[in-house]
Amino acid sequence: MKKINWICKIAIIVLSLLGIIYAIPVMIQGNWYEVLIRLTIILTAFIPTLARKFFHLQISYMMELVYLIFIFFGHFVGSIMGVYNQIFIYDKIIHTLSGVLTALFALVLLKNMKLYDFHHFLFNVLFMIVFTIAIAGVWEIFEFTNDAIFQADAQHVMTTGVDDTMLDMIVALLGSVIVVVIYGIEYFLKKKGFIYALMHD
Repeated sequence: MKKINWICKIAIIVLSLLGIIYAIPVMIQGNWYEVLIRLTIILTAFIPTLARKFFHLQISYMMELVYLIFIFFGHFVGSIMGVYNQIFIYDKIIHTLSGVLTALFALVLLKNMKLYDFHHFLFNVLFMIVFTIAIAGVWEIFEFTNDAIFQADAQHVMTTGVDDTMLDMIVALLGSVIVVVIYGIEYFLKKKGFIYALMHD
């Protein structure tokens, strides 16, 4: 796992440098909204590290690597490179993957709170689904607030009404269901598979 640890550290450095490099041109232009989007990737990349240090969460390096890959495609490619505005389906794919990620993180939280029990299948599944819906809702609230402050339209309210917001939450829920299915297969077959590997170093 030391190799994965180093890969994570390199990925954090790369993401941070990309954020700084891409922030410089828009900073010169005085576009502070775009500067904020580009520089926040640095904080976003360090979230697992900060969670370990300040909240003492036990997050496997494999889980962190999956998270960093998601940040690259979601934050850098989607927001900084502007692919969200170029390919409509890309936004929905990322929101689906966010549901996968939050469902997996729900299990990590259960483990850290010493509430995780592999044999409590129904409780674990319900927690994953409810946690994903909660995070999806909080994210949409964040986007709504951000749009109101910066007079932006990340939620595409001007063009789709509430359709974009609702679809984002629905596909995130779908992502959590995908994890639930994989979790169910591992549970009923009593196998230590993909999800087990993400939860343990």
